[in-house]
Amino acid sequence: MESLEILSTAQIPKQYKSNYITHLWNLFEQLKTSSNAVGINKLMSTVLGNIDKKCLSNLPEDFCKAIINNYFDTCAKKEEICNIFKFTIQFLMYHKNQNNNLNHVFQLVSDYKSQSWDSKDNERSVVHKFFKAFFTTVFEDDRDLEFVTKFAREWEKIFIPNETFKEYVLLNLLRFKKDVKDNVELYSKHIVLFAEEVSAKYGEFVFSKLVPIIYEFCISGKKDTEVIELLTTMLKYTSLNNINCILVMELISIKGDLFYKKRIRPVYHGIDLMLKQITDSKVQLCYNLYSNNVCN
Repeated sequence: MESLEILSTAQIPKQYKSNYITHLWNLFEQLKTSSNAVGINKLMSTVLGNIDKKCLSNLPEDFCKAIINNYFDTCAKKEEICNIFKFTIQFLMYHKNQNNNLNHVFQLVSDYKSQSWDSKDNERSVVHKFFKAFFTTVFEDDRDLEFVTKFAREWEKIFIPNETFKEYVLLNLLRFKKDVKDNVELYSKHIVLFAEEVSAKYGEFVFSKLVPIIYEFCISGKKDTEVIELLTTMLKYTSLNNINCILVMELISIKGDLFYKKRIRPVYHGIDLMLKQITDSKVQLCYNLYSNNVCN
């Protein structure tokens, strides 16, 4: 097994790497029938994780599709090839014939949903892990809106928001961000209008699920000044039932440490003053509940 580990991490010149990968993969496939399958799966995962964009684009399309076909649902069978979803997303992003490849992969997703979505063995995790790989890869990659839109279109053919709510929210937030780039005004407006749309469709109770997802995408890990700018801009828009105000207060409640940072407290109090002047009873209820929590 040690010699196989060396082969799986070997540094190969770029011009030979694609051929090397195909031969090594075929070797691992053969060994799985007679050796430690779990150990071989780990090595296969290592190989997939080490494939860069250039190498992947040079791999034969049929070879890539065969890997995806054979291992897409392995995590449901406890035989997981850990990097299979990352490999799948990179294949969709960087290999030629993107539209055809999207159709191929999402046919697998559709078939998997038909067969396993309602099983008792929590096999929905395959779908959630696939989406997470997409989101992580695209979020970190400076790609334009086109691929995100294509992916979302295929996803929405298979899943309705009720089935994959978190993914539905993240897809929309990601599209907004890719569309407006660094325009905070437009980005804030998109978020408020989306929150209004979701609230109108599902009821305000859905906020308990919606707000943490928006926080995770828009607030978590951001600089305090960026957060303040985003929240302040959200309050500028008039929205149905003052959803923007309630959304801002809910996000501030999660990001509670803003109140205690002296260097930005004057800016925070500007938001506080804007909220205090809204006469809507629901806004004032939320405002006072939040203020009471901060003071206690």
